[in-house]
Amino acid sequence: MKCEHCGKNEATFYYKSNINGNVTEHHLCSDCARELGYADGMEKSFSSFGRGLFGGFDDFFTPMPALAGHFFEPFEEMNRSFARMFPALTSGGAETASAESAGAAQSTAPVPGNDLVSDAEHRQLDHERRLNALRAELQQAIAAENFEHAAQLRDQIHGMEKEG
Repeated sequence: MKCEHCGKNEATFYYKSNINGNVTEHHLCSDCARELGYADGMEKSFSSFGRGLFGGFDDFFTPMPALAGHFFEPFEEMNRSFARMFPALTSGGAETASAESAGAAQSTAPVPGNDLVSDAEHRQLDHERRLNALRAELQQAIAAENFEHAAQLRDQIHGMEKEG
């Protein structure tokens, strides 16, 4: 079908209006539709099509205030310090961590109950094991995005580290 206005180009734009029962239809090419003002705002309409469907989420996706960006800083620092303390769990991936936990890597740490190890070393080893367990629990809480629990664990770890 040819354009009703110029008669040269193929009609790619169809416009129908119904005003008080008076129906008008126009078959126009894109150039004539733009020239006659029928296509004004069409680009805007299509670019905002998704927002029209999900308009209720516009406020949800707006940036948070600058202060909110500081909320995650302690967790980011904990993640960096965890990566420094346990490189096998962070950079080596799950394969390295599972291999070590399965006994592939032999521990050289003193064994509690061994007569060659002093009581102070037993206490230190026990303290380190509790800290490591808390750090692992902290990483699980962060991965599960349970930040309140992660903050409690972080404070508990810092307290134990200060005790020495």
